[in-house]
Amino acid sequence: LAMAPTLVYDALALGGDDHSLPVSMLAGLKVPVLAVTSTGTQLPWLSETGGEVADGVPDGRFLRLPGGFHEVPAPTLVPALAKFYRGEE
Repeated sequence: LAMAPTLVYDALALGGDDHSLPVSMLAGLKVPVLAVTSTGTQLPWLSETGGEVADGVPDGRFLRLPGGFHEVPAPTLVPALAKFYRGEE
C-alpha cells in the first residue's frame, strides 16, 4: 500500500493506457544511448524494448548480453560500457 501512489507514474513511464513506447520523444534525444538487456529477460515485450529504444534514438545502440532476469554480471557489462563510452561501439 505504501507504494500504491507510485503506480500512476509507473503507468505513465510505460506509455499510459496502451503502454506504447513514446518513440517521438526518443527521436529528440541529442546524446548517444546504449540500451542493454540480458539473455535472461524472457518477457518478449521487456527484452525487445531495448532494441526499439535504440531504433528510436538518432544515435542509439542495442546490446543483448548474457545474464539473468534484470541483470548482467559486471564482468560482462563493464567491457561493453567501456567500449560504448570510448566510442568504440
